[in-house]
Amino acid sequence: MCEVYGVEQKLDHYSCMVDLLGNSGLLTDGYDVIKCMPREPNSGVWGAPLGACRMYGNTELAKEVAERLFSLDTSYARNYIMMSNIYSAAGMWRDASKVRTSMKEMGDKSHRGRWDI
Repeated sequence: MCEVYGVEQKLDHYSCMVDLLGNSGLLTDGYDVIKCMPREPNSGVWGAPLGACRMYGNTELAKEVAERLFSLDTSYARNYIMMSNIYSAAGMWRDASKVRTSMKEMGDKSHRGRWDI
């Protein structure tokens, strides 16, 4: 992009690429893009593969991605709900319950009412 079109790569470009790869079933390729980024990925980049992990049932990658997301942004309930749903879809009820419990213990006031999705 930079050499041919003179467009500087931004975090949104990486997020889109990871999302495209993940939705195409190329989860590890998307993860490799994140690992090779010249900048530190933000929560948007780390959030991109989470939906694909649920779609393709990759709980191991989802767990790693969620840990990164939780460390970057503990206040966003969507990440916790998504991870709980991934565990539930895989029949990992104990792990799903742990995520829900930790989410409720934090008691995010800005997302009140969205905890019981």
